[in-house]
Amino acid sequence: MGHQYGYYDDWKVQSQTCRDCGWQGTGEDATFGDIYATFGEKLCPRCNAILFVLEWPTTEESRQNWDKLDDAEKRRLERREARDQEIAERSLKAPEQLPELDGEELILGWDQQGDDMLITYGDQIIWRKPVFYEGSDRFAEVAEILRQKYGDRLRDLVPSEQSKLYLYGDWTYTVTKVEQIIQRLRDNEPSAS
Repeated sequence: MGHQYGYYDDWKVQSQTCRDCGWQGTGEDATFGDIYATFGEKLCPRCNAILFVLEWPTTEESRQNWDKLDDAEKRRLERREARDQEIAERSLKAPEQLPELDGEELILGWDQQGDDMLITYGDQIIWRKPVFYEGSDRFAEVAEILRQKYGDRLRDLVPSEQSKLYLYGDWTYTVTKVEQIIQRLRDNEPSAS
């Protein structure tokens, strides 16, 4: 794999040479390959070899480069900031935010309804927040907060089928990661640090 560029670097005008077929051109001439949550691949337009990786900007980086954004990018950034604010305001941060639940052994659900992620206990929704893609890290954080609140009574946190696309995302390792978190809950073990 070639160089790694930040989104606001000069990758569009940088000269690129494919090590596989010898193609030469600029980063802007390269085609997009696989796109992930934090980066995208730029490929040789002749043989599809990866020329470089392009990192997507953070909200802060986009704000710092506001003058480089066109009107559509500015509107997208403002929508993204509003969504980030909503997520921050509705995020589960502490055990005290959760309701008391009856029962010796608690089996909770991790579900998705439209743009919301839900934690359920039977038919009861105990927490609702905006969903986001590739949420396995957040799953681990929430599992720990649930463990802090409900202690040894928490026996399982079961993802629904409709929640798995956003929970797992594009990274295959997240399936294993989520399964390990669930297994620790089932075995009544503390979360991994």
